Amino acid sequence: MAVLLVAGSIACGGTNQATTTSNRPSLRPVALPDIASASPEVQSRLRERHESLTKTINNTGASSSALADAYGEMGKLFLAAEYFDAAEACFVNAGTLAPSDMRWPYYLAHAYRRSNRNDQAAASFTRALALQPQHVPSLVWLAEIRLASNQPEEAERLLQTARSLEPQSGAVRYGMGRAVLPRQDYPNAVK
Repeated sequence: MAVLLVAGSIACGGTNQATTTSNRPSLRPVALPDIASASPEVQSRLRERHESLTKTINNTGASSSALADAYGEMGKLFLAAEYFDAAEACFVNAGTLAPSDMRWPYYLAHAYRRSNRNDQAAASFTRALALQPQHVPSLVWLAEIRLASNQPEEAERLLQTARSLEPQSGAVRYGMGRAVLPRQDYPNAVK
């Protein structure tokens, strides 16, 4: 729950209905899930953010960017609290409202990854990379999914790109070692 408290400092709330204002796209409903098993502090934070998102949705003058941020921040809180379906709806909505913001497909990919939906996670990481091709965390996480899917050559290609951007990254180096193991390239794996 400590992760949730950190994420809570950057999170926003959810709602039970999609926006219906005529100048906004149709969005997925985002209900506050059953939070009874969460600590009282976490429950309080979720409820506060739920109210905040509801206010933003009901504010017909709120920009699409502000609404996207509200959904996205709520999604981060849901993700930290492991409410993956609710997080998914938030990130989809945020991405609909702000399609050029790579944060939302990136976080959506993590919601899919954490709920063992690797094909959807890979598609979302790929979308994030289409928006920001040099985003090293997306490259590393997509490579991780490729490794889990027994695609070490694709993982290595992604990690080589990441290494060219951040040669000292421990995550990139670790991934590279794992990517070359299937071809028994032990010296490079150790390196």
